[in-house]
Amino acid sequence: MGPLFKRVDERIFPDVIKGVYVPFIQAFEWVLLNGGEYRVFEPEDYTIVKEDIRAVRDLFATELDDKLVVSLCEGLDIIIDLMEEQTSTLIGYFNEQCAKHPLDLDNQQSGITRA
Repeated sequence: MGPLFKRVDERIFPDVIKGVYVPFIQAFEWVLLNGGEYRVFEPEDYTIVKEDIRAVRDLFATELDDKLVVSLCEGLDIIIDLMEEQTSTLIGYFNEQCAKHPLDLDNQQSGITRA
């Protein structure tokens, strides 16, 4: 990224890079989650997405602190790791959480029902 940002004052350079990285990660999360119940992943998608995010991390880690790069991706990592799980396992996780944190999920007004 060095040539792209030559003209950026070095005092604000980390903020500029972070200002690009954070929205990128948010957009990546949005793309993965968009579509709700109709969003479908193939088994090979996990590997491809994992490689993509690794490449993005490597790119930004050259300009930002490694710990910051990793911490900003924690939510995205969780989403990506869930992609590898079987649907039945995810439904099981959901039902376990419903049992631990009971809500009125059967309320017709909420639009949410148990799996």
